[in-house]
Amino acid sequence: MTIYFDPEGTATGLEQCLRQASQDDNISGLLVLSCAANDFTPEAIDPILQQTKVALAGGIFPRIIHNTKLHDKGTLVIGLPDVVTIETIHHLRDPDADFEHILDQKLPDSSEVRTLILLVDGFAPRISSFIESLFNVFGLDFNYVGGGAGSLSMERKPYILTNAGMVMDAAVLTFLSTPSGIGVGHGWQEMSGPYQVTGIGPSAVQTIEWEPAFDFYRKTIFEKTGIHCNRESFFDVSKYHPFGISRLGGEQIIRDPYQVETDGSLVCIGEIQEGAFISIMQAEENHLIEAAAESLRLSLQALPADDTVGLCFFVDCISRVIVLDTNFQKELDVVSTTGQPLVGICSMGEIANSGTDYLELYNKTSVMAVLAKR
Repeated sequence: MTIYFDPEGTATGLEQCLRQASQDDNISGLLVLSCAANDFTPEAIDPILQQTKVALAGGIFPRIIHNTKLHDKGTLVIGLPDVVTIETIHHLRDPDADFEHILDQKLPDSSEVRTLILLVDGFAPRISSFIESLFNVFGLDFNYVGGGAGSLSMERKPYILTNAGMVMDAAVLTFLSTPSGIGVGHGWQEMSGPYQVTGIGPSAVQTIEWEPAFDFYRKTIFEKTGIHCNRESFFDVSKYHPFGISRLGGEQIIRDPYQVETDGSLVCIGEIQEGAFISIMQAEENHLIEAAAESLRLSLQALPADDTVGLCFFVDCISRVIVLDTNFQKELDVVSTTGQPLVGICSMGEIANSGTDYLELYNKTSVMAVLAKR
């Protein structure tokens, strides 16, 4: 695996990185991780992507990680030696799309695959349905890791990068024969609940305990913290108090509400099912940092015994950067201890499965994938 980094985040820098990586005969696919602040447009970037002969998959994210540093501008190109195939799945906004049928038609025999890197448009409303379909098709055949592309502007635009250009409402899947170990941790703890979700809309919770979701949320926040939450301050409050979805026999799954609709619905990154029981969560900084360290420990534990680490791929929620602020460096430090290169994204939702559990879309969570040295 080879890593090329353009800290300036320019179209010229992207082109140079892609050209250098494409000249390596050991590389069979490229992973491209770019910052939203680069302000890439299809007009500037599509010709560069289209002229790249090596298969590529990529996304645009609020921040990227290179070794022990967080970058709000720049582009990483990672050359991967064991790519079985790269596929793009469209229509993640189409309510009628049959993802299982699409996956059955397009995707490869999974017998060669050990790891799938999955990048999705973080604002597509059917991410959870797509991930569920992906698991229904492939099950526990291999490890999954990835995250949602997007920016903190919350603007809908093309965030996924392919050989055909920049696309939106899509997912790009890189199937690798490289063994891996996956670890997940979040560090959030229950503050109040659980409560039942009694009405839902597209990517939105409409009612909780039969009350408009925003009214219920702000009432509960005031009762538990004394904080007055209105529409203008909602994002500043919710970043510290997300939802946790109850799960039998496992850690709660975090959902990040980030927007209040005019009808009082709360829009989340990822779906919440009607009838689900949710809690309102809180976290201390040290618990978040300890959870990131745990994600690394679990990933190393899960790597097959005969393999050694070649690359660490860290998928960490952008809201953890916001919550930890200057202490986010401590989180990077605790996952940078293997002595091997670390690359990563600060994502709009995290995706993972360890090969022994159900595939999940997470929010506000740290996911570490250690890829074996080839």
